[in-house]
This record gives sequence, C-alpha cells and structure tokens, in this order.
Amino acid sequence: MIKKRICFIIGVLANTGGTERVCTMIANALCERYDVTILSTWHKGDPSFQINKNVNIDYLMEPWEGKIYHFFPKYFDWKYSRYLLRKKFDVCIDVDICLAEHTVPALAEAQTKIIEWCHFNYLHTASDPERLHCLELAKKSSSRIVVLTKQDLKLHKEGGVSSKQLVQIYNPLTFDHVKPSPRSQHLAIAVGRLTDQKGFDLLLQAWAKVKQQNTDWRLAIIGSGEFEQSLKNLRDELHLESVEFMPATSNIESWYDKASAVLVSSRYEGFPMVLLESLSKGLPAVAFDCPTGPRELIDNGSTGFLISPDDGTNKFAEKTIELLESRDLQNEFSANALEKSKQFEIESIKQQWINLLDQVISE
Repeated sequence: MIKKRICFIIGVLANTGGTERVCTMIANALCERYDVTILSTWHKGDPSFQINKNVNIDYLMEPWEGKIYHFFPKYFDWKYSRYLLRKKFDVCIDVDICLAEHTVPALAEAQTKIIEWCHFNYLHTASDPERLHCLELAKKSSSRIVVLTKQDLKLHKEGGVSSKQLVQIYNPLTFDHVKPSPRSQHLAIAVGRLTDQKGFDLLLQAWAKVKQQNTDWRLAIIGSGEFEQSLKNLRDELHLESVEFMPATSNIESWYDKASAVLVSSRYEGFPMVLLESLSKGLPAVAFDCPTGPRELIDNGSTGFLISPDDGTNKFAEKTIELLESRDLQNEFSANALEKSKQFEIESIKQQWINLLDQVISE
C-alpha cells in the first residue's frame, strides 16, 4: 500500500523553541503510517531535535539566497510554489499560520489539502494584522485549523471560524522515558525566549519580593532573545544576585532535573510547553492565568497556583513564597502533576493527528 504523503512546513527547523520540538515529535510519530517530510523554509543549521531517519528533511532557502530575497521578495514565493507543485503532497501542514500567505496561493490550483496549525492564541492573532490576514486566508482555503487548547477553540469560534473547520489537539509530552525530577535543590526555573511575551520583567519584579522573605532559593532563567540585556540590567537594578541567565538549550530536560519548581510569567501563550514539561517531571508551578493554556495545564491548588494577571506581581510573589516554604505542598503538587501528565502522552496525541489526517485525505 502506497503511503499518503504529508509535509510539515516550518520557518527554521534549526531553532530550539517548543514549536520546532513539537513539530519534530509529531513528524516522528507519524512516519510509520505516512510518507512524512519536514520543509524548513530557511536552512540555518542542523535540526535542533532528533528526527527519525524515515522523515525526509528539505530546505527551501539557503543563507546566501537572502540577498536575492532582499531585492526580489517574489523569489521566495517562486521557489516555494515550484517545490510544492513538484512534490504533490496529499496534505501540507503549516506549523505557523503566517505561512498561509505563501502556501494558499502556491497550492491554489493543486489537489493538496492544507492544514493550519496555530501555535499562538486567537487574541494574539486578532491583534496582529499579518496573522489576521493569514487566518482569513485559512478560513477560505484550508481543510482544517488546528488549535492547541479548548479555551482557544472557543475564542476562534467567537471570532467567526466555522466549528466544522476547527480541531483542538494538545501538544504532547516532549520527553521520552521521563523520570520525575528529584527536586533536591532549592532552585526555581523559568524557560522561554527573552521577549516581551514571556514576561520575565514581571518575574524579576516578583522575585525581588520573594527574596525579601526567602533567602536560600535561586532562580535560573533559561532562554535567549532580544530582551536579554535589558532583563540583565533589571536584575542588577533589583540587586538579585540569586538570579542567573542561561542560554537556550536543546537539552532542557537537564534543567528540569535540577529544579524543584517552575515559574511562568507569560503575558500570553498558545500552549506553554514549559508547563507541560514541568507536569511530566513532577514539578509544582506558579503561573499567570494568561490566555491561553495555563488553566488547562495547571489545576489551581492541586498541581500549582494560577494567578490572575490583574493581581500582578504581588500575588505572584505571595503564592511563590507559599509554595517554596512548604515541602508538603510541593510534594502534593508534584504527585498530582505526574498523574495529570498522563493525558498528554504521545500515543493519544498521535492518534488524534491520524484521525484528522485520514479524514482530511478522504474528503
């Protein structure tokens, strides 16, 4: 039996973010059933995460072609269209909805089905003219739009996206053969790109309050990004010698194994992988209840604490102190987190993707 051919399209496969990791995981999980390709629109190094040998990897643009793209932007679309039409995939999956701007016109006359995979929430999309334009393209031309959370499913429906077009699938646990963290060190961690979205400025302000009452815990912020220097400056202004910044790494599990708690200060999310990963490691968490995702990963008062963004850094600090000062509470949250993590195991998520792809292919 000839396998159906599917292609995941991503911006830069060499990046180390949660989107690249999850794309790789789903591609790996599906390659036994389908002929799977990952197309990275730019070639900026080797993939950051291990890819099954049966998954094909293609690159559209080499770094030297950036000069051509700068003067002739349509060159990208010309190469993109030629590639997709030549390959004749059964389904293309845009890992970022912004790719719809290129994928939809490239496949306008083809038989290939399109699935848009939204890693940002609807509120973020609606506030960004480019993303909103791409969502409108997707509504007209894609077979399905995949969102990550039930909350975001509701927001998309309220925003005018047809229920028949929407599918909600959680991201899977990202670690294989995972072992719980020993939680042996007084170390809290925060993970993510050093951008405004992740709210690390808010975290530093909250940590300054935590340190007024708790002196033996440390905080490690793991990530890279354009806000690195300004965040380090803020740390120094607040005299937070207990805070260290560490660069992004593809071996993030090693940091979870060192940690005893996870702090998530994001202003908005799609589906915060750090909270999913912390569940699987049995790490209690404190997070802002931002749109969207945290409330579907943290059961407030059971696996961690959810803080209303309106309550600000004072409340975040208060609940962090409560958690860090009680080993009994940490143990309780840890046990509940490990139990909750089971619903995000890869086999369940894999089957949901198979159901979706088979349905789309048969239409």
